[in-house]
Amino acid sequence: MNNFDTQLKLTKAKLFVFGQAILLLLLIFSRSPIELSLVSFTPVGIGLEILGALGVLASAFSLKHSLTVMPLPKQDSTLVTTGLYRFSRHPMYASVLAFSLGLSLQSGEAYKYLLFLMLLILFYYKSQYEESFLQEKFVGYKHYSKTVPRFVPFRIKHLRRQNKSI
Repeated sequence: MNNFDTQLKLTKAKLFVFGQAILLLLLIFSRSPIELSLVSFTPVGIGLEILGALGVLASAFSLKHSLTVMPLPKQDSTLVTTGLYRFSRHPMYASVLAFSLGLSLQSGEAYKYLLFLMLLILFYYKSQYEESFLQEKFVGYKHYSKTVPRFVPFRIKHLRRQNKSI
């Protein structure tokens, strides 16, 4: 890979991290510029915030020295398939999404639901980008990605097939 490709790869990775940081900061600290509120689900929101925070800690503990905010694997990283990574290829992202959904539900602000949706989309594309490098680095990643769901510990396609038979 030439220097230009390396710089482009790093720039894209930084843009994903920057976008993630901005969306999370807005979710946590900002108020809606327009008074448009939806129903607030405070107890559910708080529960998701706690679940998300615990998931982030458990995911970070499982990754140990492989932990990085960049969607690029470290040179000395190893493929982690234990802990929460048995159930989700990206439990850190899933946990941040749970926390963010909790914030949205607790506030009841339409603005926060929109920010959550934007974060979900960003994590989807960030995880796709990251997985292209994980497949290059780890021989077993392709099989792992076929057997373990991206974010949630169940296959949505599988659920759709079940609903059609009802």
